[in-house]
Amino acid sequence: MENRDKHNDSEQVRQLYRRLARSYSMFDALWKLPYRKAYLALYRAFETHLSPNGRILDLGCGTGLNVERLSALGLPFNSYIGIDISEEMLAIAKAKFGHMKKINFKQMNISEEALPEGPFDLIVSTWVLEHFPDPVSVVERAWQRLVPGGHLVLLFMIRKKWNNLVTPITKLLNGPTSYGADENMYHRFPGILSIDRFAGGTAALTILHKPKKD
Repeated sequence: MENRDKHNDSEQVRQLYRRLARSYSMFDALWKLPYRKAYLALYRAFETHLSPNGRILDLGCGTGLNVERLSALGLPFNSYIGIDISEEMLAIAKAKFGHMKKINFKQMNISEEALPEGPFDLIVSTWVLEHFPDPVSVVERAWQRLVPGGHLVLLFMIRKKWNNLVTPITKLLNGPTSYGADENMYHRFPGILSIDRFAGGTAALTILHKPKKD
């Protein structure tokens, strides 16, 4: 029953982003308006925690917006792997960055399939964890792919009863109607370095650090 529910959740997300793919850049631009401070904090996290030769894994890369952000910030990196469940979103990402040897994209179901081996110096995820029935499990599996001394940078929605920003949109698109991660769920993440909340607590930027081995 649990596996079937996970499959249904994944298919619901896949259908949502099939509808959003072509207009996602416009959607992201609108999304930045209420979450401007969260994005600024995300950029600072990239600048702080990405080493010049860093290997990056992007959980739920979508149309490759995090690669665009890294490029706009002028941050060099050794390699980047972006994974996503949506063929339509990945097609757009590949059209933009597929010619670059150090950038690769892979279609996969993050909540059910094994993550790329790595290890990675930086693992990022923006506006994705809220889609998973068990975000903690996803983060714990990503933690295993992180090199000692590496960081996880996670930006995600928090489910609140009074947050009407997302639910009408997802209903219109026949997407998930219960949207957002559980309140304080992130306190169960390993290696918490910092937690910041934005826009009345409806979004969280959580940074995890894996200590170097003695």
